[in-house]
Amino acid sequence: MTSQPEIFGSFLPPKDELAERHFKFESYTQRCILASIFILVFLTGTIGNSLVILSVLFSRKLRTFTNVFVVNLSASDLLICCTLSMNIVALLSRDGFPLPEWICACAAFLAFTGAGCSIYTLAAIAFSRWAVITRSISTQRSWFTSKKLVAMVTFTWIFPALIAFLPPYLGLGTLGYAEKYGTCSHKTSNELSDYYSLLQGVLFYPIPLVIIIVCYYQVFSFVRSHTKHIIDQPDISSTSGKLVKIT
Repeated sequence: MTSQPEIFGSFLPPKDELAERHFKFESYTQRCILASIFILVFLTGTIGNSLVILSVLFSRKLRTFTNVFVVNLSASDLLICCTLSMNIVALLSRDGFPLPEWICACAAFLAFTGAGCSIYTLAAIAFSRWAVITRSISTQRSWFTSKKLVAMVTFTWIFPALIAFLPPYLGLGTLGYAEKYGTCSHKTSNELSDYYSLLQGVLFYPIPLVIIIVCYYQVFSFVRSHTKHIIDQPDISSTSGKLVKIT
């Protein structure tokens, strides 16, 4: 988009502050090192996540409601690994992104969507673990029906996709080749790109982080109290043995 809504005009940083932002990831040696790391992550991530998905697909024993989220996490991570290929091309190119700009924009959109999906799926996994450990089987079955699982998984994809798409569509940032970093993300030439990153940070991280911390803390507290209760119980076998000796 060439025009930006006037509503964001008042949020632009001062010109002197913009003038200070001249950092650019220009060292080709460093770009090659980063590209090599991306290649390693691409290969290991693609193979590993593919194996997880195939394992659940071909093994009926693994088809549990908790593994639905595990497969979803692997799918989102696999998507991120696939988008790394475009970042590798961008980093190794000396003259900007060599392919059409829309390819880089699509890669950025998919990467942001996959990252958000992974984070919210981790929160869903934490919630499911909490339910399995602290709630009865009947409660688990009522909470994790097929329709509810589909709704949860759909949310982990739709919400990050909206966060990745709507702000650039409304003029808050632009997806594409970031000349500052040499990757496919959001164009750093857009004066509102920092606010786009801030919006993603606010909507992607705090809520899932709170869910994860609360769920695993409650799991820890439940297991600790349950273990303490078992330890405090008298040894029934030894007590019955003493009674036999007395009679």
